[in-house]
Amino acid sequence: GFGTLEEFLEATTWAQLGIHSKPVGLLNVDGYYNCLLSFIDQAVEEGFVPLYDRPIIVSAPTAKELVEKLEEYVPCHEGIASQLNWEMEQLGYPQQAASSSSPSSVFKVLYPRFVKSLSLTKGLLHATVEPSTSPPSLCKSKSKFSPKPPQSLSPKTLLLDLISDQDRGLKSQQDPQSRTRIIEAIEALAVHGRDSVTTDSSSLSGTWRMRWTTEKEQLYIIKNAYLLGTKVGDVLQVIDVDNLLLSNVITFPPSGVFLVRSEIEVASNQRVNFRFTSAVLRGKGWEVPLPPFGQGWFESVYLDDDIRLAKDIRGDYLVVDRPSYEWKE
Repeated sequence: GFGTLEEFLEATTWAQLGIHSKPVGLLNVDGYYNCLLSFIDQAVEEGFVPLYDRPIIVSAPTAKELVEKLEEYVPCHEGIASQLNWEMEQLGYPQQAASSSSPSSVFKVLYPRFVKSLSLTKGLLHATVEPSTSPPSLCKSKSKFSPKPPQSLSPKTLLLDLISDQDRGLKSQQDPQSRTRIIEAIEALAVHGRDSVTTDSSSLSGTWRMRWTTEKEQLYIIKNAYLLGTKVGDVLQVIDVDNLLLSNVITFPPSGVFLVRSEIEVASNQRVNFRFTSAVLRGKGWEVPLPPFGQGWFESVYLDDDIRLAKDIRGDYLVVDRPSYEWKE
């Protein structure tokens, strides 16, 4: 009811303010909260809720998936007044950094936002009494006074723009601020795919080309391939859901390749478990077999006709797209 909704939004707001750093979970059984989540997404798109605050709300159709997402949650939003002293000692919580949360410091942080909100409210009130020869239009008022900046981008466009000059992750590896912005954009876009199935064969199978990653091993090879007198071409994932196979491929044009083969198991609507079975480093006329070295899982948290976003067991992120070709071993 209304009380539950009020408490849900209050807990979300407290995370937004930085009073706590926990996610807020919705058990979205049979899509019960779809309308609420769509309303929140609309608020993000219209600029009323910051893009980086959207991942605070975590949802899943089953309790098991929800608990997993809550455990994997990493705060990426901007706290307004971190660790505020709101008489938490009365609730039995220790106070930390109390000196940084004095009334004056809190006022300095919140006052500009209060003034901005008040200015917007005054503008809306003025719009309701402004003389007009035509019937009032909510759409016109919304366009006139919406805080959404003209240059705002869709989550997908924003992400692709952020990674476009990052050299597949090498630059953002050395730039924590850029890395954080990219991860925030990934998490925001993942919200749109929160209840979708991304592990069926028609969606997941095929050749995927890496656009950006945080995986250190792959970035190390990309960065240092010149020491072997070569350079890295496309970095690929080739997935065959029907036959439960996955190949990770790093190409060294014109004929070199580092190939790691895996067996996979579809674990849930978005998670795939994998186990490495063999690896090989191959050149023109030669081949060196290597031992397999591990297992794990990855979740495709967003997938459409163009791109796929994945997060793995180690917390690494991967952005891939569909190239114009299919790679064959």
